[in-house]
Amino acid sequence: MASQIEKELREVLDGMQQLQTEKNSLIQTREKLQTQLSENKMVKQELDLVKEGDTVYKLMGPALIKQDSREAQTNVGKRLEYIEAEIKRYEKLMDDNEAKAAKAQEKVLALKSKLDKEREAQSKKQ
Repeated sequence: MASQIEKELREVLDGMQQLQTEKNSLIQTREKLQTQLSENKMVKQELDLVKEGDTVYKLMGPALIKQDSREAQTNVGKRLEYIEAEIKRYEKLMDDNEAKAAKAQEKVLALKSKLDKEREAQSKKQ
């Protein structure tokens, strides 16, 4: 019977390790999105300084391509909305991950307690 509890405990611990790996991946992605958000906010600030009719260039690979200033502002605005939505989505995923990890931690504590009681009972029998 103790082996069943130990097996279950190992499975829960493996699940916790997988959750930690997932959490690290989510954090890395959110950090990349935060960087992109900062960069795009700076671009928006610069574009806000542009007067109508001014020439704006977009870097595409090694080339600068002429772009309409309104189109550039619209594109940056849409990009900011998308990045902000992605950050919110990843924060929700991280919250869900933390909730799962907390439940797994509770289960580990319960299983350890159960295992300790079982071992104590076995040692009293001997």
